[in-house]
Amino acid sequence: MLNVGIPLHAHRAQDDAYTTMLIVKDLCKRQNLDIHTFITNWESCSGVTENGVITTIWGEKSRKEREERNGSVSNKLSHKNKEKFIRFLDVVHPQEEIISSELNGKTLSISLNYQFYHFKEMLALVQLLANHGCNYKLKASECDYFVTYTVLDENGKEKPCSKLEFVKKAIMEGKQIRIISFDDLLEILKVSEEALSQTPYPEAINFVKKKG
Repeated sequence: MLNVGIPLHAHRAQDDAYTTMLIVKDLCKRQNLDIHTFITNWESCSGVTENGVITTIWGEKSRKEREERNGSVSNKLSHKNKEKFIRFLDVVHPQEEIISSELNGKTLSISLNYQFYHFKEMLALVQLLANHGCNYKLKASECDYFVTYTVLDENGKEKPCSKLEFVKKAIMEGKQIRIISFDDLLEILKVSEEALSQTPYPEAINFVKKKG
């Protein structure tokens, strides 16, 4: 039994903090440790508070485990990630004044060979396209630009993309669609693949679907 009394007001920040201090003090005394050694021995219980947000090693471990169970750490654009992506398409808007480029006022779609396996990067690309006044469409046959992305299978053969087949059919029927490579797109947007992978994940508010 710890030699700590019950706080006067449970769950009030000031009283909880004071009680926590008393608990740690009593534990240090029982183990004959100074506070720095105690923290080192029980590192998983320590953490930092920044901008009102408390982050602990144990809490971060639990969060990652929950994400793995829910599949949200996957970078595939499927299931919950697909839902988030569609919502992001619904709310994304230019971050500043629209950048002048050939993409202004256009629509664009990217090969499934890239789109399906790069959820996080796709979010970054959609934002960059919005900054260029360009809308991303899932239906490639209705776009002004289609971006190819080459992926080889285990036999060294290029994996097909169903989007590209629809694009080719639409072109044969008279639709004006410009086909460019993924590298061409990166050059237009003035960004690298490495930069895309390091782009911060959008805030939660950007996945809230618009009403009406």
